[in-house]
Amino acid sequence: MQLKQKLKRFFKDYEKALILGIGNELRSDDGIGPYIVSRLPNNKKVVLLNAGTAPDKFTWKIKIEDPSHILIIDAINMGKKPGKIEFIDKKEIAEYEMSSTHSIPLSYTIKYLESQGNYKIGLVGIQPKNLNIDTKISYEVKKAGNKLIKILSDILN
Repeated sequence: MQLKQKLKRFFKDYEKALILGIGNELRSDDGIGPYIVSRLPNNKKVVLLNAGTAPDKFTWKIKIEDPSHILIIDAINMGKKPGKIEFIDKKEIAEYEMSSTHSIPLSYTIKYLESQGNYKIGLVGIQPKNLNIDTKISYEVKKAGNKLIKILSDILN
């Protein structure tokens, strides 16, 4: 199934969505999550949140917003070609090596959120090319980010 179809299925019947961009903008491709949420169009039914490297510090905000759906976007080393985008079921998250810039493992944050509300939670991972200290996102990863922005804009507007 194609990425767009997976995301359409994920967001089917959503009432309010929260898009959570995760990553360190000073570590090149790790900044793709914040890059995407900063460029998605505003929408009354969509909350955009740049959680940087500490998504666990924003659980209070998520709880207040009380979305029906939470989509997490992050650079994830999946062993694929740089820029590869994957929709990852939350049950599969532990199988992937997460970027080491997070304060605690993402799986812990997801488990906590699940205990706080009835949220449908999904994850989109983008394979990074470069995680060195740099503010520039690689061409392949930025291209993938722009593709994801278009897909999400089409689905959520």
